[in-house]
Amino acid sequence: MAVAETTLPDLLSEALRRPRGARFHRVALQVNPFDYLGRHSKATAYATEAEYNDAVVTACLEHEVEVIAITDHFRVSSSEGLAAVARAAGIAVFPGFEAVSKEGVHLLCLFDPTRPHKEIERIIGECGVLDDRTESPVGKLDVEELLAKAKDWDAVFVAAHATSPQGGLLRKLYDIEGGYGFLIEAAGAFPAFTSPAFPWRSGEQHKCLMSTLRWMAPFITVARDHGSAEVVLDDLGRPVVRWGLDDEVDADARLAVRAHVELARLHHAGGAAEIVTAHAHEQRWRRGEPFEDFLAGLEQASYAPNDVACFTALDVVQLAAAVGDGGRGIGAHPAGAHLVRAPPAQSLAENVSVKDRPKPR
Repeated sequence: MAVAETTLPDLLSEALRRPRGARFHRVALQVNPFDYLGRHSKATAYATEAEYNDAVVTACLEHEVEVIAITDHFRVSSSEGLAAVARAAGIAVFPGFEAVSKEGVHLLCLFDPTRPHKEIERIIGECGVLDDRTESPVGKLDVEELLAKAKDWDAVFVAAHATSPQGGLLRKLYDIEGGYGFLIEAAGAFPAFTSPAFPWRSGEQHKCLMSTLRWMAPFITVARDHGSAEVVLDDLGRPVVRWGLDDEVDADARLAVRAHVELARLHHAGGAAEIVTAHAHEQRWRRGEPFEDFLAGLEQASYAPNDVACFTALDVVQLAAAVGDGGRGIGAHPAGAHLVRAPPAQSLAENVSVKDRPKPR
């Protein structure tokens, strides 16, 4: 029996060749050009811009980076050479620059790949930067004014090194009440930390909530207490942190409430479909629900002991010395991101002491 050969329409054949479902691209959105290294006296193994550009592109190809953005500090002309080499290698390039707001927040400002560099240079001028001889200029606009320009400039802003103090974004709320406030930090969604912090109504409810962990993007705030907190040793030699947040007139309690509200706003602005806090009695918002009502609920929620999860950021060396061989202590930032005994400019808890006395029964 003869079978007639059939051919699919060209458009259908093309559709079948495309990946099924979403495709994720590996990107690097904060690549510095060769000029940046020389201007900031950065050590480099490359003597010429050509060598540096070839090395960057080779590394991108080896690591399957398909998209880059070259973002020098308030400069765009310095990126032209690297952009040309990257595009020739098949890498998509977003032009742009790294802006620094007048209060020190760093933002990447990215444009369409076809945007002429002359137009971007005019936008840099609108930021108040007219002299490119400064290593890292600071603009005249604050962070909110910069973000408001996104639509007019047809640009996209991305927080630069947002999880480090150098990014500035973390310190936006660092001093909001008499020299006290909190830092904002992106944290890993580790099951060991997340599970006990989630609200518990039933095993089924908790398991369903934990099943969403793969899609979560946790934020935490890091605060320095006003002196009301203490670390003591219980009868078994284990460290116990005492820090009450249930006193409405206490500054620490006020900052704890403000921190939850600001983190919720940050998630909401980032397009979160759902927001869950670490309260024992579930505080939860879903897209489509009144957001202001959720914020009001956070302000009215209980911050009494065992009603909200908190973690300590202690100097592990100091804690181990106090605990001795008979016990052990686990704190956040064991590598020393915020050490207890660090210089004041780096420390969040300069005057913490571990008291060797038992916990009252």
